[in-house]
Amino acid sequence: AKQQIAGARLKPAAARPPERQRKDALVTLANLDFAIAALRGARDEMRSALDDRLTAHRAVDAYHRAGALSDIPVRR
Repeated sequence: AKQQIAGARLKPAAARPPERQRKDALVTLANLDFAIAALRGARDEMRSALDDRLTAHRAVDAYHRAGALSDIPVRR
């Protein structure tokens, strides 16, 4: 009475990829994990460098504004 779908029941050997293919897949996953970690590190370094650059830019901007303000004559 039960209908079986073609290919629904696979033999364990047929469902499992060959050993070499599994090892290649694991190496690929390990390489991807390594690449992702490297990209995250680079992103964090870039973020830090941009924060430092922005801080330096703000400091220079404040210095120039202070210099411009000191050129304004003040009545006493």
